[in-house]
Amino acid sequence: MISNRVSTMQASPIRKLVPFADAAKKRGTYVYHLNIGQPDINTPPEIINAIRNFSASIIPYGYSQGEPYLREAICEYFTHYNLKVAPEQIVVTNGGSEAISFAFSIVADPGQEIIAFEPYYTNYNSYASTNDLKIVPVTTKAENGFALPPTDEIESRITHRTRAILLCSPNNPTGTVYTREEMKRVVDLALKHKLYIISDEVYREFIYDGAGYTSMLSFPEAEERVIVVDSISKRYSACGARVGYLVCKNKEVIGGAMKLAQARLCPTSRRFSRSISGAGTSCTKNSRRFPESFSRCPRGLSIWLSSCRSPIRKTSPGGSWRALNTRSRPSWSPPLKVSTLPREWGRTR
Repeated sequence: MISNRVSTMQASPIRKLVPFADAAKKRGTYVYHLNIGQPDINTPPEIINAIRNFSASIIPYGYSQGEPYLREAICEYFTHYNLKVAPEQIVVTNGGSEAISFAFSIVADPGQEIIAFEPYYTNYNSYASTNDLKIVPVTTKAENGFALPPTDEIESRITHRTRAILLCSPNNPTGTVYTREEMKRVVDLALKHKLYIISDEVYREFIYDGAGYTSMLSFPEAEERVIVVDSISKRYSACGARVGYLVCKNKEVIGGAMKLAQARLCPTSRRFSRSISGAGTSCTKNSRRFPESFSRCPRGLSIWLSSCRSPIRKTSPGGSWRALNTRSRPSWSPPLKVSTLPREWGRTR
């Protein structure tokens, strides 16, 4: 027998689709991977060339906290958003996923709870399971653009077991960009009930329709309780690089993250970190070109969806564009197979 913790753990609904997609490809069907957040655009040449030019004869262990020059590059990146972060307030992780898992481990003990706004990234459940925690969902609705519900509704989910509120903006999967007023309500609740805020800001660049971006790092009154998790995966279309990080101005939280980081030895290797940090610094100013490229796809997909007599709800809530199935068991058939959509609607290379 294996542990109950693992046997009851949710298998990733995203990854469960992989064998079906592979089988379709073998049959000659072109597959659009709408199930996974893999940007369909080239990784910047600065990063590709840095990897190609990697010439060290040995790949040594690196610093558990992440290489200093990589953390300095991350600090420089944040200055483009008028956010001041120090290198010692950053712990580099193996992707944003590890940063989230670290945050869960730091703020809560087994049996405690973290509030999250649903729909939410399904793997939050897995990170909670591995830490013996419970995600307490607060439902948001498509009818109002998945905006946060009233404060009293959120507060009604807070119990003596609640340790944190998890927020993702721009949201995955809804694409909703929360307003500063909405985020301030979360800050006020966290301060009132002495909770942490775990802010997943991986999709920071993916904002459309003129919606403004607000980081949880912009609320100085909550800086001791805010943990930001981030990654280069989306903004540089470098998901396989597995470079993420955790940011917090609370020394005790960073100390806890360091213990976890030391236990897994180190993140991305020393020489590779230098390649990524140098390339990342040089192409940060161009990272906004990705959302501009992605914006071509929604226009084409919108035309297709308008021809479908289907339960798919087309939303454009400010952040990354989504098409959501609002039925749990759809009984409709679209007039077109996804694989027959014009290639230029779904690809931006």
